[in-house]
Amino acid sequence: MSLWGRVRDSIFSDPDQLSTLKSVFRIIIFVLSLLVISVFFGYVLVVSTSELIKSFALSVIIANLIYIGIIFFAEIGEGDTSNDTTSVSDDLGSDPGKWQPFKILKIWYAIVILLLTIVFKIYVFA
Repeated sequence: MSLWGRVRDSIFSDPDQLSTLKSVFRIIIFVLSLLVISVFFGYVLVVSTSELIKSFALSVIIANLIYIGIIFFAEIGEGDTSNDTTSVSDDLGSDPGKWQPFKILKIWYAIVILLLTIVFKIYVFA
C-alpha cells in the first residue's frame, strides 16, 4: 500500500467521507467560479452596446444568481443519505449524495439562459 493510501485510510476511515469532502470542495469552487463569471458578465453588460449581448449577459447573471440561491436557500443535497446506494465504497470519485449538480446544470443553464435572453431582447432592450 502506498503512503498516500495509508494516510488516507488513517484520516478517513470510511471511503465515503473522502468522496463527500471532495464533492463539497467541488461545489464551493464551482459557486465561487459562478460569482467570478457573474462579475465578468456584469462588466460586459455595462460596456456593451449590442442589445443581444446585453440580453445574454443579463441572463447569465440572473441564471447564476438563481442557481446560487437554490444552493444556499433550498438546502439541496442535505438530509439523510444513509439508504442511498448510488455510491460505491471503492470509487473515490463518486458522489454519495442524491444531488449531482454538474450533470443537471448543463441542461438547466442552456434552457434558462436561452429563455431569459429571448425575454430580455424582446421586452427589456427593445
